[in-house]
Amino acid sequence: MSRTGIYVYAVVPATPTISEPTGVAGAPVDLIPVADLSLVASEVDLDDLAALNDPATDPMSLGALAERHDAVVRAAMDSSGSVLPFRLGTVLTDRDAAAQFVTSRADDFRQTLARLRKCFEWGVKVAESGSEETTGAGSGDQARGVDSPAGEKPGTAYLARRREQFAGAERRRQQRAEVVEDVHRALSEVAVESVPGTGRESGVLLDEVYLVPGSDQERFLDTAYDLGERLHVEGLTLRVTGPWPPYSFARPRETADD
Repeated sequence: MSRTGIYVYAVVPATPTISEPTGVAGAPVDLIPVADLSLVASEVDLDDLAALNDPATDPMSLGALAERHDAVVRAAMDSSGSVLPFRLGTVLTDRDAAAQFVTSRADDFRQTLARLRKCFEWGVKVAESGSEETTGAGSGDQARGVDSPAGEKPGTAYLARRREQFAGAERRRQQRAEVVEDVHRALSEVAVESVPGTGRESGVLLDEVYLVPGSDQERFLDTAYDLGERLHVEGLTLRVTGPWPPYSFARPRETADD
C-alpha cells in the first residue's frame, strides 16, 4: 500500500491557476486556497521522495527533482507576481495539515510576500584570478646566491626579506578587502537586501546573495559588469548567477531554524 503526502513548493497570493501543471515525480500541481493565499502543492507517493534522504542516490536524480521543484516555483511567481518558496523536499501529511500550516503562519506569509513582490535573487562571487606565490621570493633569492648587504649576516638578510614579503602580503589583503567592500556597497545600493552565500571555495573573497527588484535588474547587472572590469585589473574575477526566485530571503521567521 502506497503512502502519500502533500509536497509543498511555495505560498503565493490567491491565484486561480499556474502555468506549470507537472511537479516532482510527475505529480500534478494543485493550488490549495487558504483565505487570500494559495499553497502550491502536489499529492505525491512518499516512496518516490525517499531518495532525498538516501546518500547513495544518484545526484542526477536529485538534480532532476530540484529542477522540477524550481520550475514550479518559477511558474508560481510568474502567475502571481510574488512567491515564498519552500526548501526542496518539504512534505506535509494531508490537505488538512497543509491548510493548517498556512493558516497558522498566514500573517508572516503575507508580510514576506509583500516584501518579496517582483523581486529576484542574484548570487555574486569575487575570487582570486589565480594563486599567488607569497613565499618563493626569499628561497629563490637564496638559490640564486644573492649576496647579503655588507656587514649583515645572511640569516638576518633572509629574515628581513621574509618580513617584507609578509608585510607586502598583508597590504595586498587589506587592499583587496577594501575593494571587495566597495563591490558589496555598490551592489547593495541597487539591491534591497543581501545575505551571505553558502559557498566555501578556496580563494573566494566575497560570496553574497542579493535581492533585486525586477525593475532594477538591468541596473544591477550593469553595475556588476562595471565592477568586474575594475576587479580584472586587480587580479580578481566577479561571477554573477541568476536570476532565481528569492529562495534565500523567503523563509518565514517561525520556520527559520527548522
